[in-house]
This record gives sequence, C-alpha cells and structure tokens, in this order.
Amino acid sequence: MLIKVLNLDKCIKKFGDIKDVDIMPEIIEATRKVQRTAKDLAPVDTGALKRSIRTKMYPKQKSGVVYTLLEYAPHQEFGTSKMKAQPFMIPAMNINRAGINQSMKKYLKEQLKAKT
Repeated sequence: MLIKVLNLDKCIKKFGDIKDVDIMPEIIEATRKVQRTAKDLAPVDTGALKRSIRTKMYPKQKSGVVYTLLEYAPHQEFGTSKMKAQPFMIPAMNINRAGINQSMKKYLKEQLKAKT
C-alpha cells in the first residue's frame, strides 16, 4: 500500500528548503500507527499472526513498511476458495490514511516555518 503526496513538485518549487526537511520522524510514527491498527485488526487464533506484524524503515527512500512473513497471512487478508477473507493490513492503511496525510502536512508546515 502506498501513500502518495499530491502536487509534491509544486511544493518543492514553492518551498526549496523542503529537501532539507527530515521527514523520517513522521514516517516512523505513521508506520507504527498502521502497525498498531493492523495488530488490532488481525484475526487471532494462536496470536502468531498478530505477533508477526513488523515494521521496517528505509531512511534513504524516506519510507516505512508494515509487513508479516507468515505464509498464511495472504490467505487471511484475501481469503481462499474455502475461507472467507479477514483483512487486516489493507484496512489498517485505509483507517490511518487521512490522519497520516494530515499529520504529514502539519509536520511539513512546522518544519518549513522553522527554517524561515
């Protein structure tokens, strides 16, 4: 799942200093929010799925990922011909999308204001 920042090129032109803003603190917080929600939504039998939901940060790419390596996680998320889907990852992203966008806007405004 990807969150896209709209009109980033216009923003960069308007705020040349944006390239100097460290957005990783906000990326880390956003990634952890999605992780917490995914854990809350994950179906629980033994609890292994919930415990397996992790995050990984990529500072060079300015991104973070929420993932699980459990083999049966895709079956839970999307279902099978014999099992109804019990989505937890995609809903976790969707639930947090608007809040993440708002938080990122606020963070960027604050950071750019501090640089002027």
